[in-house]
Amino acid sequence: MAESAKIVDLQLTLKPFYQRAAEAEERLSRLEATLNNKEDARNEENTKVINDLQSKLKAANAEIVSEKEKVVLIDVLFIYITFSKWFNIIPHY
Repeated sequence: MAESAKIVDLQLTLKPFYQRAAEAEERLSRLEATLNNKEDARNEENTKVINDLQSKLKAANAEIVSEKEKVVLIDVLFIYITFSKWFNIIPHY
């Protein structure tokens, strides 16, 4: 009987500690949820920035391709004019 009284006393003594531990776990859970929400918002913002940069990169690459095509066309025209002068070929329109 003395043993059971000691167990009850121990449980009563530890009860406030268990309550505080449960409250701390609840607060920690809320903090983790808040942190996850902030991380999700940051991830969403980063995704938007990445998508914007990818769009700009695609546009820049398309412009580079266009400029390269112009350079090739100018080179062909230059070669044509040069050979026309060398061989005294004058186009008639």
